[in-house]
Amino acid sequence: RAELQGGSGRSKQEAPAKRRTVAPQLPSVYTSAPLGTTSSSHSPAPAPLVKDKDEKPLTAEEKARQEAAEAFLKKDPRKGVVRYTFTQDGPLGLRFSKDVPPWILAVADGSPAAKKAPRVPLAGIVTAVNGHQITEKDCQHVMQGLKRRPVVLDIDWPVDQDLPVVNRA
Repeated sequence: RAELQGGSGRSKQEAPAKRRTVAPQLPSVYTSAPLGTTSSSHSPAPAPLVKDKDEKPLTAEEKARQEAAEAFLKKDPRKGVVRYTFTQDGPLGLRFSKDVPPWILAVADGSPAAKKAPRVPLAGIVTAVNGHQITEKDCQHVMQGLKRRPVVLDIDWPVDQDLPVVNRA
């Protein structure tokens, strides 16, 4: 074998070692809400949504969607769905899939989602955010609701886990 100059120890015939590439880390989708003070995470009913000061007036279509969402939240969730309400500022501690509707891929230990009783389930499917059903058409718009507090998530319980006895957390 002939040595390369510089004494690297590899011969000319030897192919360079393949480097294993590490998959890039997905961006954190724990929500980008700023960290703030903590409040009680166990409220029996969702608090009314607070409008931002710089929020534009709603169009007729947006008003109709908002009214439908409020009516949806007044009804009890269907069987197999648990409605989680988060009032605490900061990240929820959830990582979602890119599917529509999204699956819960991870729940960070010590996060508000992990502290709920029942704990937010892995492989649960988020069917609604703040009363808005997640559809192909408006998935991105609905998921932006995760940045505001309070946020209400309807999560379809995974079939491989026993159903909890409560439907709100």
